[in-house]
Amino acid sequence: GRDAMLATNNSTFDPISAAKYTSSNSKECDTLVVSAFTLRAAQTEFRRKERDIKPSRSYLNVLLRGAREYCLDGAYVRKLERIQIDPNVIGGGISELLLEVAERQESINKFFG
Repeated sequence: GRDAMLATNNSTFDPISAAKYTSSNSKECDTLVVSAFTLRAAQTEFRRKERDIKPSRSYLNVLLRGAREYCLDGAYVRKLERIQIDPNVIGGGISELLLEVAERQESINKFFG
């Protein structure tokens, strides 16, 4: 999945650490630190604050899904929800499709592995 995303999006992976917080509404969420990766534009001129490119709707949905799934802090989730998307991305992007393909592949590997 990761290599396909790199090839498809012409992006780079930047490792970040994200704290996973206990949610008062869920018994599923424990406090721990998780490793996370995020995509950034490969060209450095697009990573400058004044020219930072906006994510596609699909990529932002993947970030939001992961933040909620791993019970990240509500303030962080709200910050993600406020990010403006790029309205010019055809079809809203392909990140959700790539995630679905990766999840199916993982399921197949577990079945046959």
